[in-house]
Amino acid sequence: MNIVLVPYTWTRHLAVALFTGSAALVAWWLMLFGTVQVRPLIGIWFTHGSEGGFLLAFAAGAIAAASLAAESSLRRMELLYAVPATLAAGFFAFLFTLITYAILTAVVGLITPAALEDLATDTSFASFRFKFLQWGFAGAASGIAPFFVRVALWRKWLIGWDHWGGGIASAAIGGAVWHALAYYGVRVPGTEPAVWLVYPDMYLASAYGLFTWGFLHGLLVWGIPDELYAGWFRVLRGPRPGHRVPIDHLAGGPAERFVGHFPRGLDMNIAAEAGVAELHVSFVTDGRYRYAVRGLSQQPTLVHRFLERVDLRYDARRPAPMETELSSEDRIYLGDKQQTVIEFLLLPKEES
Repeated sequence: MNIVLVPYTWTRHLAVALFTGSAALVAWWLMLFGTVQVRPLIGIWFTHGSEGGFLLAFAAGAIAAASLAAESSLRRMELLYAVPATLAAGFFAFLFTLITYAILTAVVGLITPAALEDLATDTSFASFRFKFLQWGFAGAASGIAPFFVRVALWRKWLIGWDHWGGGIASAAIGGAVWHALAYYGVRVPGTEPAVWLVYPDMYLASAYGLFTWGFLHGLLVWGIPDELYAGWFRVLRGPRPGHRVPIDHLAGGPAERFVGHFPRGLDMNIAAEAGVAELHVSFVTDGRYRYAVRGLSQQPTLVHRFLERVDLRYDARRPAPMETELSSEDRIYLGDKQQTVIEFLLLPKEES
């Protein structure tokens, strides 16, 4: 994954999700390929009763490894650290899932009433009722493994509820999708004969379930952080169109950039004929990836965003200038006739 190719829009939340979901699908395909193609050639493979456990273990390992691989790629980590971290997360998730699957399968068989014992112990019976614990612990493994690797890499104790809760929730929903599509499918209501959107199929249901697990894992457990982006402002309309200035310092920390037509000392100089005062606005950051714009002039200054307009003209009766927090693609209109338009953007730090 390349951070330069991931714009700061709502779609960035889907980038990691699609990556981890695809990793789960690859694990499913490799398991299927081994069962159908490799086993007849080598004559040995997993027993029929253990195939479900190995499938969940491979999926958990692939999802955990993909989560670390995505982060290391986006952060441009050295391969010396990225490869061992990715392999460690995948191996830990694989091993933990395999062990807990065996233990839970035995426990479920012990506590299940005699009347349901045949169903609970039948490995061919694709029912989430008897498998939800196995799915849940596999999801926990896919979240716990990258959690501890991230703690070791950055040597700080992260808040792990997103990893634990997100891993369990994503796997539980994936298991529910597996069960529902295996037995019921998705049909258009009120159609007779039935019109199927997704035909009930036990073979494909596992693929749908694992992709759902991986996709939700990418949404809930680890997303692309704001720290990989930096704030810029650029002239969208007026003199010097396209000219842009970074707000953050390279060394980090709080920063403030000034816009006006005063001849010296400004970060962006725009002629007075464009409706810009000597010291018109400033863009500030607190060094924690939060940005704002301040109105420093009594000249018209409007911030436009979806369903919102903010007037930042300086009021001499106030002890401090007016300011408003900025979101990517907010526009600031300067001057009586709004001759100059400045746009705030969040761009990957690699462009700084």
